[in-house]
Amino acid sequence: MQTYVGYKGCLMEFLQRALDDSHPSACGRCANCRGKGLPDQVSQDLVSQAISFLRSVSLVVEPRKMWASGLFPDIKRTIPEELCNAPGRSLCYYGDSGWGTLVRSGKYVENAFSDELVEAAASLIKNLWKPDPFPQWLTAIPSNRHPTLVAQFCDRLAARLDLPYCQVLVRTGTPPEQKSMQNSTMQSRNVLGSLQISSQIYSTPVLLVDDIIDSGWTLTMAGYLLRNHGSGLVYPFTLAKATSRNP
Repeated sequence: MQTYVGYKGCLMEFLQRALDDSHPSACGRCANCRGKGLPDQVSQDLVSQAISFLRSVSLVVEPRKMWASGLFPDIKRTIPEELCNAPGRSLCYYGDSGWGTLVRSGKYVENAFSDELVEAAASLIKNLWKPDPFPQWLTAIPSNRHPTLVAQFCDRLAARLDLPYCQVLVRTGTPPEQKSMQNSTMQSRNVLGSLQISSQIYSTPVLLVDDIIDSGWTLTMAGYLLRNHGSGLVYPFTLAKATSRNP
């Protein structure tokens, strides 16, 4: 998009070339062809409208339904339906101009997620998403790198939703970050064995909370453990979805 905005020739021809059109040609109608160019400034009102739009959209977290190839060679790759996560939600894309900048700042600068993100998450869950049956308790993906970050957020979110927060998952090690893995099999093996259930859990639906979803394998493994130990439906919720541009 930055190249497109800075392009001085015909914008339609630019798009035609980008889409491998065999006969790109100037249109004579776009802003550049008419000599008007594109504006280099926008009104603050338009910026505010764009941010409001971004903050009103939630992202579906689709559950993984198959194990990675070779992860469990002695069992079927299909994850039994009763052990799969339910579809979940993410509040935003990491780093976007809606909530994403607050997520990035909270994780890497403030070491705490803002009350604004707590309110946004609670509103999304209660007013937009409305999972049915509704979760009856919350738990979080634990982290040895940031041991209080998600836990503190989850504690405040649970209070906002008037639900109990029970930290039943523990880390048995500190695997490399998922974004450093090169493929799905490596990502799934990276999570395997790094999570355990530490205490008795409720048999009712649960909201499984993490800060950022990358490969989805951490949430898949955690949900599998929760269901295997008797929980109800597992609804994943994350503050952000990772993108390929993540630092």
